[in-house]
Amino acid sequence: MLFRSSGPLAERSWRGGEGAEADLFHLKGIVAAVLGADTTFAPAANPALALALAVHVGGRPVGFAGQLWPKDARALDATAPVLFAEIDLGALPAASTATRYREIPRFPATARDIALLAPLTLGHGEIESVLQTASEPLLAGVELFDVFTDPTGAKIPADKKSLAYSLTYRSPERTLTADEVNTAHTRLKDRLRTQLAVSLRE
Repeated sequence: MLFRSSGPLAERSWRGGEGAEADLFHLKGIVAAVLGADTTFAPAANPALALALAVHVGGRPVGFAGQLWPKDARALDATAPVLFAEIDLGALPAASTATRYREIPRFPATARDIALLAPLTLGHGEIESVLQTASEPLLAGVELFDVFTDPTGAKIPADKKSLAYSLTYRSPERTLTADEVNTAHTRLKDRLRTQLAVSLRE
């Protein structure tokens, strides 16, 4: 099975302007949505690609994803990054082929942001894992929306990076109060502090 993606993610609009173009994060989201929650990605070495990831499902390698070098994209007359993923359906664990659906949420979600100062060597996957395995029943989503580094050390230490996350909270049973959201948010912030070498930027 082959996925391909290139160009803007949506039409121009008065709200979104030109809109963002497809990138490797967009491709990862598509692949994970199709293959299921057990999908993980790991950096891979492939000199033929500008960016390359190995795709695993349930810990089993099932394919790869990547972005073409700009010169190769131009050879295809592409005006935007060209991304693709190739998945061996025969390598998928049997359980991953089941399609599951969830009821559309009836109650609104609430978002809170977290800004972290972390070592350059700390990966996004480790941070996301700490949040997702916290057994926080109100946490409905984790999204990384900003990464900043400063090699000069003028704004943040040169051996650190700043990461900003948006955490979504929702209950399937009721509309959450601000106090409930704040309490859950504080629990997750404390978990990050105790389990990872990060500090919070308030």
